[in-house]
Amino acid sequence: MPQQQEESSEQQSRLQWLLPHRLAVREGWRYASLDGLLMAHGRWFTPSPLPAEVAPGVPGACFRE
Repeated sequence: MPQQQEESSEQQSRLQWLLPHRLAVREGWRYASLDGLLMAHGRWFTPSPLPAEVAPGVPGACFRE
């Protein structure tokens, strides 16, 4: 139960930050921002190491192609 309370507190903090930063929802869009989408459908996860067969990429070049 403590982890659930911690997540709830963190979610509340994020909501309090997001609410004043919301943009008007555009016609045809369900969420005003990526933040809204993440708050509605995102979930917490525990990071884990890469599998041995996956080589790490170059640091700082995540979206370079």
